[in-house]
Amino acid sequence: MINKHKSGQAAFLIVTVVMVTILGVAVSTTYQARQNLKDTVYSSQSEQSVACAEAGAERALVYQDVQDEKELTQNVPLLSTESGYNLTDCVYTATITNMPDSTHVIDIPLIPENSVQQLIVDNNSEFDIKFGPSNSALAVYLYDSQNSGKVDRKFYECGTTPSTDFEHLDPDGLDTCSIANLSISSGSGVVRVRPLYADLNVIFLDYTSNTGHLITSVGKSGGAERTVIVRKFFSQMPDGFDEAVVDF
Repeated sequence: MINKHKSGQAAFLIVTVVMVTILGVAVSTTYQARQNLKDTVYSSQSEQSVACAEAGAERALVYQDVQDEKELTQNVPLLSTESGYNLTDCVYTATITNMPDSTHVIDIPLIPENSVQQLIVDNNSEFDIKFGPSNSALAVYLYDSQNSGKVDRKFYECGTTPSTDFEHLDPDGLDTCSIANLSISSGSGVVRVRPLYADLNVIFLDYTSNTGHLITSVGKSGGAERTVIVRKFFSQMPDGFDEAVVDF
């Protein structure tokens, strides 16, 4: 009788362990399935919010093309609910502002190697340029529209080993180099920068000339929110123009 009693307890214990294990697996599977579904929904919403933000940026670009003859002096918000622009399952808000803003900083995250970016310079204003990372080089062209079209070419390297071909700059703690007090002597013109050996991040500091517009578009879908930023500069000369002009 004692052996039968012990056998019954063992069987009950085994059945209990098996049932608890099955229940745990079922709960875990249900949770994982719900989590996967949640991730799938959020991923879809994330993609929708990116597309929505891009739609807002595209609309702002079209709007700005129409307004090219008018200088914007304040923020211009464009909503997806205005004038029949409402979209399904997402909302965007795009804002156009002058560039630079009150911080007088223009941050260009990436200029491809051997490509050029042009900005307007006026009112004898001085500005600084920061670029990096180290072991890189930047060509700067200053075009003077009021001095017989004179162009001043400058070549800088950012690194620890000086070169005889470039003006040497020592990198700072952020692995970037700074060029100080650039200006156009006669008052107005353009400045162009060209990364020489690699794609570069180039930042203009203390820059006061209105040189384009910044479009910030925020798209929302469900719980996801994404932002698209577009920098629209005023029209510029072709890339090859730098090497075609002869110094005076």
